[in-house]
Formats: sequence, structure tokens, C-alpha cells
Amino acid sequence: MGLHDFRRAAATFLAIEAPDQVGLIPGILQHSSLEVGEKHYNLAQSVEASRRVGAHFSKLRARLKSIKKKD
Repeated sequence: MGLHDFRRAAATFLAIEAPDQVGLIPGILQHSSLEVGEKHYNLAQSVEASRRVGAHFSKLRARLKSIKKKD
């Protein structure tokens, strides 16, 4: 993993774990543009949404399996 890959991972992690601190992302990436921070914030929101959908489907699958076993 290169240094820039590490910085991008840190920026995405920050956006996921502390979305109120996304203003720090340009400093982490050593960019002056806030657009880069916004990109990582949007990516983090997509990751969180996919996790919620996955959790929902896991619960649904478990519920359906328990219904099927009762029949």
C-alpha cells in the first residue's frame, strides 16, 4: 500500500466514522480542494448505506429460515 493509498483510506475512514469532521480530509490528502473531501464523504455514505441494506437482508433471511423451519 502506497502512501497516497493510505491517505485515501484514512480519508474514507474519517468520513465513515466522523462525518462531521470531513473538513479535515483535504489536509489528510494534502489537497486544497474541498471537492476531494466531498467525494470521500459520498463514498462513505454509500458504504454505510450498503451495510444497512446488507444487515436488513441478513435479518430477513434469518426470519424466513425460522418461518420455513416451523412449517
